[in-house]
Amino acid sequence: MKRTFALLVITAAFLACTKTAPVVVVQPPAKKAIDIAYVAVPFLKVYDAPRAGATQITQYGINETVSILATRGEWREVRTVDGSGWALASELMDGSKAKEIAEDPTPRFLVAAVPVPDARPAARSTSSQR
Repeated sequence: MKRTFALLVITAAFLACTKTAPVVVVQPPAKKAIDIAYVAVPFLKVYDAPRAGATQITQYGINETVSILATRGEWREVRTVDGSGWALASELMDGSKAKEIAEDPTPRFLVAAVPVPDARPAARSTSSQR
């Protein structure tokens, strides 16, 4: 009986020591978007600060939609997966320009065409030398 009681006390003490309080992650309130814009360049670089030389944190592709959170001079704060970053306003376009581009049937290429070398064997000279 003493052994069973001792075993229960040891088990209860062990379980009490291993319990951890649940971790509560508090997210700051998300900024509300003040506008929506579309990427006007093949790759929109998003930086960690609104200044030249800042570290690039992500990028968006042409015609992707971005939420504008704030403006600072020539920079726009855009929402990212991990929070927000800064992009140049000159590399964004509004909805009317994006619609105009989408409705234009003219083909657009992100990479310029490259000539393909001729894979045919070179023609042999037919003149015979004697």
